[in-house]
Amino acid sequence: MSSTAKDTFNHTCFKGCDRLDSVLAIGLGLVSFSLYVRTLQPGLLPNDSAEFQALAYTLDHAHTTGYHVYLVLAKLFTLLPVGEIAYRVNLFSAFMGGFTVALVYLSGRVLSGSRWGGALGAAALSLSATFWSQATIAEVYTPGSVFTASILLLMLACKIFDCGRLTLPNQALSAMLKPATPCVLQRGTLMT
Repeated sequence: MSSTAKDTFNHTCFKGCDRLDSVLAIGLGLVSFSLYVRTLQPGLLPNDSAEFQALAYTLDHAHTTGYHVYLVLAKLFTLLPVGEIAYRVNLFSAFMGGFTVALVYLSGRVLSGSRWGGALGAAALSLSATFWSQATIAEVYTPGSVFTASILLLMLACKIFDCGRLTLPNQALSAMLKPATPCVLQRGTLMT
């Protein structure tokens, strides 16, 4: 990457975005994370959540699909020196929830061209009952939302920086995002 392109990327992450948007995204993510931590489930949970809490520590196989990426990432949080292991895995979901909110702000900012639009979209997600409930327990939904929001942001970046083609590795995710693709990539091609 040339120094001019690198400077452009560092100072203007997307068309119309600047460092203030990065600060707002991080701020919204941290506020959301702190709200989720405040209401975080403190210990071992029933059903799938208990399975994820135990298997993140042992790195064993979960039911059916296995959720290997989730377990490896959650394992990193079991190494933190705070609370019990079950609490730490719940903390992983809270962190991923805050990360999702930050990404949603950036996507909303780029799509709407407005900081208010990005902030309202991020706040709506952050404070929605369903998302909040999943961000306070050991479940795969908030990490999944980080990956989905990252792909949306990547699609927006490819549109703005004219990358041309974008490949998505997951068939189900590809099928879900394809209807939105023409709105984001007018000249590019989404391949699976």
